[in-house]
Amino acid sequence: GTFLRASLGITGTVPLIGINTDPTRSRGRLCTTTADGLERLLTKMEAGDFEWQKRHRVQVSLRSIGSDSKRGRILRHCALNE
Repeated sequence: GTFLRASLGITGTVPLIGINTDPTRSRGRLCTTTADGLERLLTKMEAGDFEWQKRHRVQVSLRSIGSDSKRGRILRHCALNE
């Protein structure tokens, strides 16, 4: 959930690393590492021994056809395709 929310604020091609800080309570499906593995991950990245996983985001626009006050209003939402 946190990783998905963070991705909504990013535009363009900015890398995002997910760190699962509580693997006993959270699956962290999209996370790259745990807090315990962060130093090892950073070392691998610095050495060029890391491959980014690219994810695709989808943007959906909905046009309201409700009451006159809301008619034509466009709602935009982004989603990360996991």
